[in-house]
Amino acid sequence: MILSDLFTWGLYGVLSILTGLYLTEKLPGNVIEIVGFGIFLYFITRAVVNIPAGKLVDALPGNQDEAHMLFFGSLLMGAPFLFYPLIDGPLLYYLLQIVFGAGAALHIVSSKKLIAIHLDKNREGEEFSVYDSSYSIFIAITGLVGGMIASVSTAFFSLVFFGFGLMIISSGAWALLYLRMYYPERRPLLLRTLDYVVKGVRSGSKKWKH
Repeated sequence: MILSDLFTWGLYGVLSILTGLYLTEKLPGNVIEIVGFGIFLYFITRAVVNIPAGKLVDALPGNQDEAHMLFFGSLLMGAPFLFYPLIDGPLLYYLLQIVFGAGAALHIVSSKKLIAIHLDKNREGEEFSVYDSSYSIFIAITGLVGGMIASVSTAFFSLVFFGFGLMIISSGAWALLYLRMYYPERRPLLLRTLDYVVKGVRSGSKKWKH
């Protein structure tokens, strides 16, 4: 779960540095005001989605639903950056910020709960400190990388946003790995669906022979 946080929020640290510079070349008018309102929409959406998401994962039995929510949150966080090269006005940017805010809420709620339930008793403070130190160091490094990218050229910003968006989406793989580690007996949904179809076909063929 720590790795999932690193590959989402760490990469977002780079993109947050580049966003203002990137949008300056793509949006007309007062870009600072547009970005400010986009940040407002992000945090409002995140605040609105947070509590229902938390109540949902508490109400559902087991921890598999948290992993599914983490995967879906990673998808919603990374997908908006794939569309950044298409931004030609503030409306699309605002919409992408809303989607990102919803994904961030799902990711935060699920990842923090999964981390909390796997903390060792009487070592919670130490393990949270290791988590936060790892997280802070990774964001510091990615922030430095973001500054270096911004100082070189803006020519490849579209490629950077698209590539980092894919990497954030791929961070959801850690959620799938969690399911395989802690619930190895539970086959993936696609395979279970195929099993059901195969059983149905076999059952139908036996009845047809008779």
